[in-house]
Amino acid sequence: MSATNEDVLLKLQTAETLSSEEPEKAELFLRSALRGAETLGHSSPTLHLQLAQLLYRLRRRRQALEQVTKVLELDPFNLVALKLRRVLGRALDEVMGQRDPAMDPACLANDSER
Repeated sequence: MSATNEDVLLKLQTAETLSSEEPEKAELFLRSALRGAETLGHSSPTLHLQLAQLLYRLRRRRQALEQVTKVLELDPFNLVALKLRRVLGRALDEVMGQRDPAMDPACLANDSER
C-alpha cells in the first residue's frame, strides 16, 4: 500500500495524541509518518524534530541527536533544533564524562576579553 498525504497526516495526528500517554506508540507513528513522507518524496524537518523531541523525552539522546542532525541538514537555521542540539550535546558530554572546552568558564572569560 502506498502512502498518501492523508495517511501521513493521520499518523502525525495520532502520534501527537499519543505522545504524552504512550510515547513509545507515538514514536512508531512518527517513524511511520516519516517513511510515508519519504515515499511521497518529501523531507520533513518538522517530523524529524517532533521525533527528536520525543526521543529526548524518552531519554534516548543519541537517537534524538541523529534526528536533530537530519533537521539541521534540511533546515540549518531551525532555532528549536539548534537549541535541542546544544542541550543534547551537553547531556551526552555529561554521560560520557566529557566537557566541551568551549564551555569552560576560563575559556569563556578569555573570549569576552577579545
